[in-house]
Amino acid sequence: MAVKRRNENIQEEKNLPMQRDSQQKQVEGSPSYLAACSEFQQVMGNQEPRGWHEAQELYHPEMLQDKHVPRKIKKINLQGPRRMERSINEIQIMKRYRSPNVVNFLDSYLVGEELWLVLEYMDGGTLNDILSTTALYEDEAAAISRECLQGLHFLHSNHVIHRDVKSDNILLRTDGSVKLGDFGLSTQLSPEQSRRCSVVGTPWWLAPEVLTSQPYGPKVDIWSFGIVGIEMIEQEPPYWNQSPITK
Repeated sequence: MAVKRRNENIQEEKNLPMQRDSQQKQVEGSPSYLAACSEFQQVMGNQEPRGWHEAQELYHPEMLQDKHVPRKIKKINLQGPRRMERSINEIQIMKRYRSPNVVNFLDSYLVGEELWLVLEYMDGGTLNDILSTTALYEDEAAAISRECLQGLHFLHSNHVIHRDVKSDNILLRTDGSVKLGDFGLSTQLSPEQSRRCSVVGTPWWLAPEVLTSQPYGPKVDIWSFGIVGIEMIEQEPPYWNQSPITK
């Protein structure tokens, strides 16, 4: 039986040492935190941050459906040097690009030091939840692969690299829908910058060029999804029981 995996990823800019979010904290009222909140408001159209009571109402049964689409709240603690940056990045990507194979972003709330993202609810859980109990048959793996590759094709056609493709970030619905989620590490390419060199992602799924800080493009997502293919048959990625070496 597969070991319940840790949902760990890394984010390291080239020539900079890796930092854990716990090493630095932003507290409400500090200049860095207020600056980050200001940036967040600009991304969301200069809307005022919404308070606890309004966000709490989303749990009310009458508020959990909009045109029969159930919602899920993803809470993100904004403490740490990279959390706000990643949260803003995730909102920008999900607001800009909508696809049947990408989890839909619905709304957001700033509650103290937490950012609450209101997302489409995937009632089947993650692919990892399934693989923690059973491997997939070939036809099941093929059906999931088709939907995921359609999602990646959509992102890559819009010059977006997901950079954290793994079974934890593939979500399912009981109606058979399969969607890519968690865009905190995604990046938008441009004609001026069509490659990246940052070491970003989860170690066991990283492509070789990412691990070695070589310039890379969207194809690194295909490598990562190839590892997901192995997961679907063997219930865990290769070398799962070995400590990752990222440099």
